[in-house]
Amino acid sequence: MSIRKKKRRGTGNESSSSSSSSSSSSGTDSSSSSDDDAPSFGEQLINRKIANHKKPNKLMQLHEYNNKKKRLNKNRPTEMSSKKQVSRYREVVEDSDGMSYHRKSRDPRFDSMSGTLNIGHWDTAYSFLKQHKQDEIDALKKRIGKCKQNDIYLKEKLTKQMSKLKNELVTKEKFDKRRDLQKRLRKRERDEIASGKRPYFMKKSVLRQEELKEKYNDLEQKGQLNKYMSKRRKKNSSKDRKALPWVEAGGE
Repeated sequence: MSIRKKKRRGTGNESSSSSSSSSSSSGTDSSSSSDDDAPSFGEQLINRKIANHKKPNKLMQLHEYNNKKKRLNKNRPTEMSSKKQVSRYREVVEDSDGMSYHRKSRDPRFDSMSGTLNIGHWDTAYSFLKQHKQDEIDALKKRIGKCKQNDIYLKEKLTKQMSKLKNELVTKEKFDKRRDLQKRLRKRERDEIASGKRPYFMKKSVLRQEELKEKYNDLEQKGQLNKYMSKRRKKNSSKDRKALPWVEAGGE
């Protein structure tokens, strides 16, 4: 009896050892298989880049947001967010287009309601502006003369205002001369067409040449042509001198 019991105990020990060895072997196999299945560092980086790339951009998010705001049926009221505070002032009266009623600003330069621009009529209606600007220039001259020597800032400010008004008068005078020249040339062209000449549309280059002729004739009548031409020559010579290649002193 004792021998059989010992044998049974031995078989139990052997079975336990065999089970433990099998479990240890299975554990090592599972650990090795788990190590083999784990991605490498490079694969992890690639997966991260792919995940970041697949994220929706702002345009897609905005498109989805706009689609959410759309009504399923046009007769339904628009759903507004409850997170935004409702204003106390409501738009009660609406236009025929369905837009809220409000006072619209209007620019007469680009609005057909004001009619087309007639430059001759505008000049006659606002001819007083030239005299008004001249009076402002005279008043500024007096103020500049009365300024103290220490008050440099005020003096510079007044001189800038005066030069601005003078430039406006000069540009207006040039514009008027150019327009008068165009009128005269068009009238001459109409007379020549009536006499049997073919119609000719003047180019800008020809108009500039006619302007220069008018300018030189006016300067000659005033006796300032020689002075003007000497200034032009000096200016052109300085330009030519600047255009020459510059060489350092003592250079080869």
